[in-house]
Amino acid sequence: GGLYRMTRASDSWVDLHQNMQIAQTYRIGIDPTASAAFVTMGNQDNGTYKNSGGTYLSIGGADGMETIVKPSNTNVIYLSAQYGAFYRSDDGGSTNVPIRTGPGTWTTPAVLRPGNDNQIYIGYVNIDYNNSSGSGAWSTIITGFVSPVNSLEFAPSANTVLYATDGGTIRRFNLSGAVWSAGTTINGNLPALVNITEIAVDPTDANHVLISVGGYTASQKVYETFNANLASPTWTSIVRNLPNVPVNCITMDNDAFNTIYLGTDIGVFVTNDNRVNWLMYNNGLPQTRIYDLEINLALATHRIYAGTFGRGVFYAEVYTGCVSSTTLSGTVTGLEYTETSLSITSTQSISGGDGTSVGYNAGNVITLNPGFEVKAGSKFEAYISGCTGAGNPPHPLRIVP
Repeated sequence: GGLYRMTRASDSWVDLHQNMQIAQTYRIGIDPTASAAFVTMGNQDNGTYKNSGGTYLSIGGADGMETIVKPSNTNVIYLSAQYGAFYRSDDGGSTNVPIRTGPGTWTTPAVLRPGNDNQIYIGYVNIDYNNSSGSGAWSTIITGFVSPVNSLEFAPSANTVLYATDGGTIRRFNLSGAVWSAGTTINGNLPALVNITEIAVDPTDANHVLISVGGYTASQKVYETFNANLASPTWTSIVRNLPNVPVNCITMDNDAFNTIYLGTDIGVFVTNDNRVNWLMYNNGLPQTRIYDLEINLALATHRIYAGTFGRGVFYAEVYTGCVSSTTLSGTVTGLEYTETSLSITSTQSISGGDGTSVGYNAGNVITLNPGFEVKAGSKFEAYISGCTGAGNPPHPLRIVP
């Protein structure tokens, strides 16, 4: 696929789509070490790729889906195709062997067990697991689900606790000795949901669980519970000021402030214990759906990766709190929001036209220097309020009318 041009003089086609970043990425895997040397990406129609800086290597075909890099040996990469066909590469992606076949959901989830990454768990209707990196015999956890599992997560701090959902029901499984328990339904006081998209578990608290929700019900976006170990946990909606767009994925940083990230149809949002609202964490991202978020915890400054459905993979440093001042420049398209406690100075060219919406929020002053412009069709607003995490009322995260 792509775009080509043919001239009558040469009677030949010229490739015009080189270097276009247009991958429709379902899932990403990251090198989880401090080198952060590469990323793997499962892409619609184009299989699985490994990216080491500027070099792309095709490591799997069909529709690329779940992909995981083994922490203890980053030459071992798990990759998959649609409906749960899984493969393992032992040589960094040069070759691979099949290890398990579905049927599962379109993007079948898999996880490695924390503390023992030779063990891989794959969510079909039941959960299949293997203790030898996918070689030899497999075992099964009976889930009680009717539909395939669409999200599967271990508690990072307690590798005997496993959570799974089929999109409507959430179940907890506990390992005692060598035996996994029957699943305990932990929907508690949640409303009836049919589009739970992902589970996230607090890296330091196995009972602190979050879920993201797709669809367009404004009050149903993200929920959390601090007592997922109970038979009927208490869930709280933390939708706050989120726009009414589908939330496709969720993850949590291992920091002191319980920082939570959401991937939505219009970008990434972040909040933590110091904030009363969600902050659009979109600067530099194209306006497109986010289907996967991964955090590299081994780097001195943690790094978050976003898999987009249409523009490939992006990364940024994690959110560390409100800054006092910033200077903005360059050309801007899509959705961007910047807030500071004191000042913003800008020479940006806001030039995307329809669909581009940019907001500035500073505590004291916003300075628009020569060179700043808002081109036809683009939207811009600025206000003096300061970081909404300090108790100021949150401004809506929206496309400016």
